[in-house]
Amino acid sequence: MTSWYDNYVKGQTERINHDSKVFKWFVKPETGFVCEIGGYPYIFTKLINRHLDSDSVFSVVDKKTDYNLAVSSRPQYFSRDIELRPLPFLHDSQDVVVLSEVFEHLKKPIFVSSEIERVLKEEGILILTTPNLYKLENCFSFLTGRGFNFGTFGEWNKKYELGYTGHVREYSPKELREFFPFEIIGFERVTFKSKNNRFFYLVKKLFPFLREHQVLVMRKWKTSHM
Repeated sequence: MTSWYDNYVKGQTERINHDSKVFKWFVKPETGFVCEIGGYPYIFTKLINRHLDSDSVFSVVDKKTDYNLAVSSRPQYFSRDIELRPLPFLHDSQDVVVLSEVFEHLKKPIFVSSEIERVLKEEGILILTTPNLYKLENCFSFLTGRGFNFGTFGEWNKKYELGYTGHVREYSPKELREFFPFEIIGFERVTFKSKNNRFFYLVKKLFPFLREHQVLVMRKWKTSHM
């Protein structure tokens, strides 16, 4: 029987490889302090780990406790609920924060975004990846009377089936920017062949606002506020 992990790897490999290229483009190997929030199942964590120099301080903050099954011992690991407790770092201490496919699962996004702002250094970088609310599948599902494609009941029911809540809310690019008073230094919407039939893939290539995935890279400056 195919496991959840196998299905995840099969469905997300193309996206993870793309996001890894974005990370390498904006983050130098010698960067001092890098924090990934919500690393499970640690595929992206491994790619980050390989890119950074051995002197870098790489930290993972995640609710899961089976970390020893996934990655090498180099990253620091903090097991905590980021919606209930502050991030385990000093103010202005992190050069980079990575929030990959996490924001759509949050019930308290304002608290989490304020914590990210607190721990990022001045000129620090936030790399945030998340589904696009206005992807073609969502628009088609909504217009045909079925609500958004991610399905409210199914996503909440994952808490009982898999042990975590699914997508609480997906966001448009404009909505995401309201949570983080940072300068956007990189933004793109992406579509992947492995996640689309040919017709959907062609439509998304022609109309970028309908693509399923979005990547924002933001830099913190003095003008940002708590």
